[in-house]
Amino acid sequence: MKKGAFISLGMFMLAGLVFSAAVLLFHNTQSADARFAEMALYDRLYDMDSSMQLGFQKLFNSYSGISLSITGDKVVIEETLPRSSSFILELEGFLDYSSSAYSADPMVSYDEAVLASITDTLPIHIMPQGITIRHASFPSGNLEIEPSSLNIYNYSLYLGSDRMTSAFNDAATTSGSFPWMVSVATASGTSTWSKNVDASALNTLSIIFDDGLPTENTITVSLDNPAKLVVNKGSMQLAHRVSIGLGDRAEAYLDSGLYSISFEKDKLSSEKAVKLA
Repeated sequence: MKKGAFISLGMFMLAGLVFSAAVLLFHNTQSADARFAEMALYDRLYDMDSSMQLGFQKLFNSYSGISLSITGDKVVIEETLPRSSSFILELEGFLDYSSSAYSADPMVSYDEAVLASITDTLPIHIMPQGITIRHASFPSGNLEIEPSSLNIYNYSLYLGSDRMTSAFNDAATTSGSFPWMVSVATASGTSTWSKNVDASALNTLSIIFDDGLPTENTITVSLDNPAKLVVNKGSMQLAHRVSIGLGDRAEAYLDSGLYSISFEKDKLSSEKAVKLA
């Protein structure tokens, strides 16, 4: 009698263990399936974002008229101002196409206020240093470079013109420890000016261009606190190349929050800044 009871109890306990293992396996399988589905969703979001980032970079490189490079701790930007550019039209077309092609799960949307800022001045943000490169009006306005603090090491500015000669007037510059160099190329050759200035004060360098005519063209390049550089080119067309010396490596972005990708059903979304370099 006791033996039979022990056998029944043993069978009952074994059945319980088998049932518990089955329940655990079922829940583990469900958890694995859920994790796999979540990972697949994140992979899809990553792939879409990578594709859009590549599209923005191609648009910038092909249509902006700006060459932007970051090598080590140096940022170099090159362009000719003023000029015409189809970058804004291409950018708006790309965003309109993306938002109409992906209108629901996944949905691509863009922020019109951020787009308006980009179309107005085309701000390029150098991070993590917090330096903004912009134009007074893109693509024809003056080039401006504005650090958020005095955290850069030097400026080297090159200007190219088809005028005959050029001369520098640095009477309105200060003396200090910030290295500033300006080179100007004209039909008669290249002349260079350099000086260590006070980057926390206003410095104005005048550059006089002469074609042997009664009227000369004078432009100014200003450096103001905190090392804000503005090339006031007036009505002249000039090739610009600015090299910015940084203390560390950097990356370049357009305004953050330009576009977002969302999977509404799964409550997953991503808001991104466009990385340029």
